[in-house]
Amino acid sequence: MLRLGSIVAASFVAISIWQSQLWVTIDGENAAIAKAYFASRVEMVDRADLIALVHFDAVKKVEKKSPHWTYREEASGTIRKIYKASANHQDMKVNSQIAVYGGETFICAQTKLSSGDCLVFLQHQDGFWQGANWHYSVLPVNGNQVKWLKSPHSREFAEATLAEAARDIKTDIASKHILGNLPPFLAKLNAANQLADEHTGEAPRPQEEYLAYEQALANASKYKKELETIARYGTPSGQLYAASALWSIDKKLAKQLFAAMESSRANVFYISGCKGSNSPQGEIAQSLASSGKYLNFKLTSK
Repeated sequence: MLRLGSIVAASFVAISIWQSQLWVTIDGENAAIAKAYFASRVEMVDRADLIALVHFDAVKKVEKKSPHWTYREEASGTIRKIYKASANHQDMKVNSQIAVYGGETFICAQTKLSSGDCLVFLQHQDGFWQGANWHYSVLPVNGNQVKWLKSPHSREFAEATLAEAARDIKTDIASKHILGNLPPFLAKLNAANQLADEHTGEAPRPQEEYLAYEQALANASKYKKELETIARYGTPSGQLYAASALWSIDKKLAKQLFAAMESSRANVFYISGCKGSNSPQGEIAQSLASSGKYLNFKLTSK
């Protein structure tokens, strides 16, 4: 790690951001200030310029220099299927040839290339294709199976079929549009940083998040798709609120959404009146699904 105090005497200093990482260039030499950042699945899908099924013929050794490091591997192959192509890369078609570079000379993380069928998440930077999220960028496909990030915010692999991964990619892409066009009360739920119940304590009225939740309950049928999207992509508290609102119109769906949260260790700050406490999201989800309540927060059925 480079100490900022050591660059005072340098004749040329430049600071840049690469893959969500701070870099300092000193007299033409690069040094990373921060560790590698690994994006979640939904971030990876959003940042990728190209998502595709590619058959790579072989991986060969190269010395491909970029402003940040040298790429020491190149995989060339044929695009078999495209799941996403950004506006600047509509020229990429099925059966197009593509070369991808990996094996970066960066000790914290690299893009691992392999021959055969791979599900790839790529960015076009410095004039060539490279991984959008380090070792998550090129996922080998074995038959119809792929190691996949099975929840939007996950960074842990699990076995899935290629069809399941393709469905998730499509849903991730659609979620950005849905979440970008929410009515104000649902936008409040989506960004909620606490789970509050109806109790006010000494306050004149319930917390803003709970008031938004009451609006969601009243409009659950109208905004069912939006609530389901928040329950999958929102903050931990927002997910709980959205699944709770859906409980009022579709218990089966709500239980599925709570079940998807049960392994989550994400922290949720719960507030009831003047008292607050921290609990894992999974613990709260499990309690809501099994008993219909968590402490003073109770689910409502129509």
